[in-house]
Amino acid sequence: VMLPATVLAAIIMNGFGLEIYSIPAAIFASGVATITFLFVTNFKIPLYYGSSFSYIGAVAIVVTYAVDNTWSSTTVLGSVLIASVLSGLMSIGAGLLIRYFGKDKIDKVLPGHITGMIAMIIGLVLAGNVMGGILNASPTGAVDWLSVLVAFITFLTIASLTVVLKKGFISQIPILIGVAVGVLLSYLLWVPSLGTEWNFTNVGTYFGNIKNAQTVGFLDVMPWVTIPAAFNAPQLIGVALIAIFPIAFATIPESAAHVNQIDLYVNNLSKEKGGKDYPIRDMLDVNLIGDGIGDIVAVLTGGPAGTNYGENVSASAVTKNFSSYVFLITGILAIVVGLLLELLNL
Repeated sequence: VMLPATVLAAIIMNGFGLEIYSIPAAIFASGVATITFLFVTNFKIPLYYGSSFSYIGAVAIVVTYAVDNTWSSTTVLGSVLIASVLSGLMSIGAGLLIRYFGKDKIDKVLPGHITGMIAMIIGLVLAGNVMGGILNASPTGAVDWLSVLVAFITFLTIASLTVVLKKGFISQIPILIGVAVGVLLSYLLWVPSLGTEWNFTNVGTYFGNIKNAQTVGFLDVMPWVTIPAAFNAPQLIGVALIAIFPIAFATIPESAAHVNQIDLYVNNLSKEKGGKDYPIRDMLDVNLIGDGIGDIVAVLTGGPAGTNYGENVSASAVTKNFSSYVFLITGILAIVVGLLLELLNL
């Protein structure tokens, strides 16, 4: 559930003119950050840590500025890394403030209408990426209407299933079903354009269009390579700080929402089984500190800055498995997968 989002965020951030992230490193970093987060929270908050979509707009600004000034992808990633570390320190600071002064004090400094506006801006930036993918416009501005049709039917499928399906496991996966419908429809529309028949022999050709576009090496994104390069362009570091640092403010309501969701699901499940109450709702400070440390660890191991994923909350709710040790195993698997992918690319 979490792996596709982790990979997709890195792919999107590689699409602004420079490829700055290694996909294997992004997966590897998410695993290391997840394990770190679990240890920081003493295994009391079962969440997976992956690449954050909140940073996409900020990274786009930095990359665009770098392209205009002909700076390299290594220089860009180093600047983003430095800014992300400071953003992580901001999250840690927010967690410490909540621990010693209470959440009410933070709400006065960063009220909902401020953090909410930041989250809204992030959403609007992501909406632009979505529409760009749907329209699939050519350099001349021509719109791919087949792409629009596939996206529209996919959306209608997901929306309809969300309303119609009320019970059972299938009611939890309308998005997965919608994506499957979209893939099947795109295949059925794509085959006639080749003048071929619908049969299984050209399925491989269809999916063969999805190429391995990995051009960034695993070791090329490590801090001992990127940070020295960044200090050759201090102006770019300044741009990265201005673009990325404010994103930390959006993590506070996001973290609060995740903690409250986990608390609700875990304690409802515990109540059904006659178990004790788990005060996860009171661990926002620990969650923010874990978030900040996770950011720092993720970028220092070659990945994008991240967040603990809300996607895994729903997955855990469906399976009724909120064991932190499951996420520990998941983190280890992510590390192994990241390393294996890099070895396959050699």
